Amino acid sequence: MEVKSTGILRLLPAREIKVEMKVLNDEISVRSLGESKSYRFDKIFTKSQSNTSIWDYLTRGKSSAVSTLLSGHNVSITTYGEVNSGKTYSFFGQEQSKDLFSETLSEIFSSQSTPLGLSIWEIVYSLDDRCEKIMDLLKISDFKPLPSTLTQDFITVEISSLQEGQYIFECAKELSSNWKTKSEGGSRNLNNRSHFFIRISFENYYLHIIDLSGVLPSNLTPEIRVKLGCDEQLNFTRIGLNQYRSIIWEMAKNPCVSSDLLTTSRKSKLALVISSILMLGKNYFFTAVKEDSEYEDVIKNLDILQRAQGIKIRPEVSFIEKKIIPMSVFIQRHKVAKYWEFNVKHEKVDKKSEFENSGKIDKEIGSFEKEDEKQEPKEFSRNLLKEQISQMLQELDEGPSKKSEFMPETVIVNNNVSFENPCSKAETSFFKEKNALIEAEIAEIKATHELEIDNLRLENCSLRQKLRTVQDETNFVNIFKIYEDEISKLESNIKSLREDFITSLHSIEKSIEIVDNEDHDDINILKKKYKSSIKELANSMKQLQQNILEKEKESSNLKKNERKWHMSRKCFENIARKSVALESVVGKQSKNLQLNETTFHEMIEEIERLNSENGKLKKKCTEADEYSTRITEELKIMKDIAATSGMPEETLNRIHKNLQAPFKVQSDFVISLIHRLQNELNNKKHINFLDNIAHEVEILANAFEESQVREKNMFEILLEMQKRLDKTDGEFSKETNKLLRQTLLSQLTL
Repeated sequence: MEVKSTGILRLLPAREIKVEMKVLNDEISVRSLGESKSYRFDKIFTKSQSNTSIWDYLTRGKSSAVSTLLSGHNVSITTYGEVNSGKTYSFFGQEQSKDLFSETLSEIFSSQSTPLGLSIWEIVYSLDDRCEKIMDLLKISDFKPLPSTLTQDFITVEISSLQEGQYIFECAKELSSNWKTKSEGGSRNLNNRSHFFIRISFENYYLHIIDLSGVLPSNLTPEIRVKLGCDEQLNFTRIGLNQYRSIIWEMAKNPCVSSDLLTTSRKSKLALVISSILMLGKNYFFTAVKEDSEYEDVIKNLDILQRAQGIKIRPEVSFIEKKIIPMSVFIQRHKVAKYWEFNVKHEKVDKKSEFENSGKIDKEIGSFEKEDEKQEPKEFSRNLLKEQISQMLQELDEGPSKKSEFMPETVIVNNNVSFENPCSKAETSFFKEKNALIEAEIAEIKATHELEIDNLRLENCSLRQKLRTVQDETNFVNIFKIYEDEISKLESNIKSLREDFITSLHSIEKSIEIVDNEDHDDINILKKKYKSSIKELANSMKQLQQNILEKEKESSNLKKNERKWHMSRKCFENIARKSVALESVVGKQSKNLQLNETTFHEMIEEIERLNSENGKLKKKCTEADEYSTRITEELKIMKDIAATSGMPEETLNRIHKNLQAPFKVQSDFVISLIHRLQNELNNKKHINFLDNIAHEVEILANAFEESQVREKNMFEILLEMQKRLDKTDGEFSKETNKLLRQTLLSQLTL
């Protein structure tokens, strides 16, 4: 099954206008200096539309990315465009404290209640190693680059609410070079020089949000080049984006291409990561354009978007191993990472300045704590976490060491309090070193305890989910009452059988007790008598037990079959309704078919009648054509006769007018004229006139024959004269030849 991609374009307002863009429905035309080109995309957003309209299109509706994810398909949303075009602003530019990420999470959690997995990473160029690195922004405790194999090594944090997802996103922004300001070593205020990735996992399906770095324009000024970064960084991003364009080209040509073939000849880490993502399922490609960019750059970006929306994919089935971490563990790791980051910053400071500025350090720590409280969600406040961790530690730990364990913030405060003791500088430095070692040991102990606590919490979550499912099933009590009644009936039957069995046993025991009171001889006689009955009773008991087991199995099968029967009954009712509707439709269609058949037969009869009439008319037309040709020939003859017989001009004019008249008038006139000429030809005058004409014609024929004989003789004489002249030489022969030729030709013309 092939999945078609979707192309989305957005126009943003600009200060200058170098390119004119006009939008009609889903078609855009681009013009500049006599050059023009038009494109058609699946969706175009104009200048007047806000970011929320884009988020609504991608998160709400039947064809949105969220609905495809919840229906059991993989989705990816990719942004591609020029530097400063506004593509990142369209996704993450906050309006009313919202963005695309928060809108997607809120839409997913509003339609279902299962927890999600969240992973965030980026591809960064490092100046130290002079190469690209893939950084997992959620792996806070050991923030190291990943190998190039890649997506399976990312950490996924389990979230169950929108607030938790926003908290993780804010923590990832702190470590990302994509979101740092210029003063912190980033370039977010102008453009992102790193590729930013978000992955939301729902069961075994994934939604990827990919923000690629901006494409450099053709006319890049030196000032903008310095702001964007070093030349090596620009070259690496250019290579990665070129390989991304080549991947789109190959995917547009062949829907059956695999991710391994796409990455065989490409060494960029962007190509290695994005090729496997684009082959998972449905793709949404987004591009933003401004009118202040060059015509060539706009056309290049629109060509790539048009090529990308024509991609049809046969999705690959791939299973990604997820390293799932609970939300509580992530929060504690984030706090520990902040604590060590704070200590690393202040290790380089001199001991004197540390002792003198102890009050400033306290203030900074307080500010850190306030920022943490702001960033944490409401559900996970610090006091609740302390209480939960203390309770879990009391259950897990057995020694007195649990009293010495504190939160990292309290350790810092105690450390600062120790500076106030009236000691020498050497003693204070010694105590500081010891404090640092103790804090490191405490952090290791806490990490081990946190893992154990996380395991226990995972088990607790699974039990809670089971309880929720049990609580949800109470709503269906009315449906299961029928099954419970039938089960009670079967159990009553089983109880009755068991009671019969027990009564039979009691009767046997009573008979045996009565026999015990008698003599042994009688007992032996009774034993012999009742051996067969006892055997029969034992066999009957076995049969009863087998019957009980069979009936219990039948009852369980009945429960299953009754559920199936109820489902099938509903299906049959729906089918019956649909069949009734179909029967009415079929009846209407049959009536229409009968009417069409009658009209069809009538049309056939009319066509046959018209064909017969057409044949008759064709015959009449052929006869009329023959008659007209014959009459025209006769008219020509009559015209010649009239001209030679000396008719007056009035009659000739009358004949000419009648010949231009309609066909019937011509035929009547010709017939009358022929009869009149026949009558006139009978007179002697015309006969004599015709005889004179014939005599003159004979004279002309004889003269023509004589002239032909004369020409032959002259031609022979001319040939002889030419032969003689050719034999003679000199100027006289040439002149005489010319004169003779002229005279002969003049005579021949006469």
